[in-house]
Amino acid sequence: MKENLISVLISLNKQSIKPLIETKGLTVIESSGLIYISVNTLITPTELSKITDKESFIKANKGVLICYQQEKTCIYNDPFCTIPLYYTTNNEGILITTEPYDVFNLSSFGIDYSGLWEIILFGSCLWNRTLFKEINQFPSACKLTLTEGELSLSRYWDFNIEEESQFNKEKTLIEALDSKLIDIFTQLPDKPFVMGVSGGLDSRLSAAYLHKAGKNQSVDTFTYCSSKQSLDYQLAQKVCENYGLNKPLLYLLKESSYRCMLDFLPKNTLGQIGIQHSHICSIFNSNYNERKHAQISNYFSDALFGYECLGIKKIEYGKDSLTTTLHAAKGISALIQDEIEADINKIYECFEPSSNYSSLDEYKYVTERNQKFHINLAFQQSRFMETHLPYADYELLELMMSVPLEFRKRKKVLDLLFDSGAIQSFHMPDISSRHFIAGNEFSNDGFMSILHKYDFKLQNVLSALTAKVTKGKMIYPNKYHTESHVNMLHQFSSELNDACDSLLSQGVFSSEQCEQFKTIPIKSHGVSERFQILSLSHLF
Repeated sequence: MKENLISVLISLNKQSIKPLIETKGLTVIESSGLIYISVNTLITPTELSKITDKESFIKANKGVLICYQQEKTCIYNDPFCTIPLYYTTNNEGILITTEPYDVFNLSSFGIDYSGLWEIILFGSCLWNRTLFKEINQFPSACKLTLTEGELSLSRYWDFNIEEESQFNKEKTLIEALDSKLIDIFTQLPDKPFVMGVSGGLDSRLSAAYLHKAGKNQSVDTFTYCSSKQSLDYQLAQKVCENYGLNKPLLYLLKESSYRCMLDFLPKNTLGQIGIQHSHICSIFNSNYNERKHAQISNYFSDALFGYECLGIKKIEYGKDSLTTTLHAAKGISALIQDEIEADINKIYECFEPSSNYSSLDEYKYVTERNQKFHINLAFQQSRFMETHLPYADYELLELMMSVPLEFRKRKKVLDLLFDSGAIQSFHMPDISSRHFIAGNEFSNDGFMSILHKYDFKLQNVLSALTAKVTKGKMIYPNKYHTESHVNMLHQFSSELNDACDSLLSQGVFSSEQCEQFKTIPIKSHGVSERFQILSLSHLF
C-alpha cells in the first residue's frame, strides 16, 4: 500500500540548489540539473543529459521533470497527469507531493467552497483548484515555474491538433492505428498481467492486441458487477475465450466494496474521487496483495477514440456541459459561481476552434476530465499493483486527435479497425451494459431493436422499484446494470445525512439544499453527487 509517492521541497530563494526529493515505488533519474521521475518508463542518466527540448521530452515520456538552474526552477508534468501532483508554499519553500492528506497540515487550510462545489457538480476540481485554500493541483501538460521567489503556472502544450488529410482514407487510418497499437502492446513487459474485462469495445480492443502481440497467455482477467446476471460478465467470458485470456473472475459488488475505501480514495485525491469508483482498488486490496501481477488499465481509451466526439464541429461557448451544469445548480452564491466560471474559462483558454475537436466538451474530456478522474484513479490503483496505461501515449494521442471527426464519432474508428481484419474479430454485440446505462447505442445503430429498448426500460423500472421498496437491501438482477449505486447509497444514508448537516452548519448548504441532498434518488441521476458529498465528509 502507498508504494508510489513523491515529496519535493524547493527553496523559494535558492533556485540553483537541488530540491529535496523523497520517492517510493518510482524511478528517479538525475543528470545535469535535471531530475526525471516516472512510474514505468526507464531512461539512462546519459540520455537525460542530452535533452535540449524539455517540453517535447515530457510530452513523450510519462512522469515529472524537474529542471533546477541558477535563475529558475521548473517542474513539468506530462499531458496525462500520470503522477497527480499537489503543491503549496510555506516558510521552507514550495512543497510538491502526491500525498496531500499525509504531507500537508490540512487543519491549517480553510475549505475552498468553490472547489467543494466543483467536486459535487463535476466530480473533480477544475484547473488547479482543490478543496482547500492555498493547496493547488497540476492540470495536464503544465509547468510550474519559480523565478526570484515568484511562482507561476502555465500550460506548455495546448493540445490543439489539426486534422490530417491523409486519414480521410480508411485504409491509411487503419494501417497507422494498427501499427501504433501493436507497437505499444508489444513493448509491454513480459510478466503476468491482470486486466478488467467488461465485454465493451475498449477491453475487447486490449484483448485483441494482447493476442496479436503474443502476450495473451499470461493475462488473468476479472469482471465486477452487482449480480451474476450482468451482461458485462456474459460478454467478458466470450471476449476472454475468443482471445485466449484466462476466464474472468467474477467480483460481486457489495457494501463492503465501497465502505473499505472510505479512508483511502477521498484522502488520497482530496475528495475528488468518491467511493462509488472504488471497485478496482477494493478488488486489488482484497485479492491481489501477495500476487506478482501488473495491471493493464484501459483508461484514456474513451478520450482517444471519440466517446465525446459529435462527429461534426459544434463549438458553442457558454453552452458546454460545465457551464450549463453550473447554471442549472440552485442556491450557489454569485461569488462562488463567478469563481467556478473563471476556472471553466481557464480550461478553454488555450483552445483553438480550428483544432480537430468537435466541441468544447470533447476538448475538456481529453485535456481535463480524464486526467482528473481516470488517470488519477489509475494512480491510486497503482498503490496496490503496478499499473500500465497503454492508451495514455502521446504519439497515439496525436494520431487520434488528427483523425477526421466522422471516424471518431462514438468510437466508429474501432468498428472500422475490427471490420478491417487487422485484428481478429468475432460475432458478438458491440455494446456493454455500461453503455446501456447511459441510454446510448454504442456502435452499430441496428443493435438495439424495439424489443431490446423496451426490455432495457422495464429492467430499469424494476431495479428502481426494488431499491426503493427495500431501501436498497435487495438488488434486482438487472443484466444491464454493472453497479447498483442507488442500492448502495441507501446503505450510507445515515452518513449522508450527517455530511449534509455538517455542510449546512458550515454555511455551504442552505436548508433547502441540505434536505434535497439527503433524499435518495429513485433513479441514478443525482446519485454520484451524493456519493461525492459522502466522500468529502471524510476530509472535514
